Amino acid sequence: MLLLSGQLLAQPCVLWPDGCFVLTEHSCLAETNWVEAVDLDGDEVPDLWRRRMNVEMRCSLEGEWVLQRDQIEAFYPEPHVEVWVEYASPFHIAFGVAPGALIGDPVLLECAVPMWLCRAWSSDYPPAQPYLEAEGLGILHRVTDCYPNSCFSAVSIGVLGTATLGPGDVREVLVGLRLRQEEAWHLGWARLQFRQPWPELRPPYTEMGGVSLVDHAIHPIPETPIVAGEPPRPTLEARIEKDEVILSWHAAWTGYVLERSPAVTGGAWEPVPGVENNSVRVSKAGPPAFFRLKQE
Repeated sequence: MLLLSGQLLAQPCVLWPDGCFVLTEHSCLAETNWVEAVDLDGDEVPDLWRRRMNVEMRCSLEGEWVLQRDQIEAFYPEPHVEVWVEYASPFHIAFGVAPGALIGDPVLLECAVPMWLCRAWSSDYPPAQPYLEAEGLGILHRVTDCYPNSCFSAVSIGVLGTATLGPGDVREVLVGLRLRQEEAWHLGWARLQFRQPWPELRPPYTEMGGVSLVDHAIHPIPETPIVAGEPPRPTLEARIEKDEVILSWHAAWTGYVLERSPAVTGGAWEPVPGVENNSVRVSKAGPPAFFRLKQE
């Protein structure tokens, strides 16, 4: 876990209710409990920042004094990471994606006004970006005190378009991601688990509840769609050249061994000799054989 200054993340007070007038520059106070760097693709560059913080804001809303407290735990994407968003109307935004959906499918990226049942990247849908900047991919526990009417409310909110989490609720959500590496985009997904927000409204804040990263996958080949919730797999290609068959797979797939067997089941699988740069030539002569790629 890496403790960092809260200045690395956007100010979380940009999404307070419309008409909420901030009294002074000190009316919005954010206290970070901790920040953890998350590297999804192993390039030693943080892709997400997991952050837990307490936020307190005093403002005037429709002539009434309001004190609003938030307990927020979320993943905040870095500038080189975009999030796959889905929305069915201008009033509904969800950062989740259905298991088995093809993230990056060009058909799903076609959005037209009024944008019903549309999927796109957060950079292509500006209304989604403030949610990422203010509340990230996570949940918050909100408290509102009103004066002079003495109203009080406490709400648990799922920011990812999921239903409100109740006591003891545990929910998993798949999030589509697009990471910029050098000059190309790589598609991927992350599985996040959500629990009910922290039950304590005032210090000491407990460790119960929150959001955590359960699993994830990033496609090693740029601009290649990936199935949400499933790890990407290499494709073995074959082409015939005179009396030989050339077997090859993309150079981005490392750590795989090409094997052959006389039968799909019941036969012994043996490594194919002569493989160089993910390619090998085998003769068409001889008995039939089956080939597969096996991860080392």
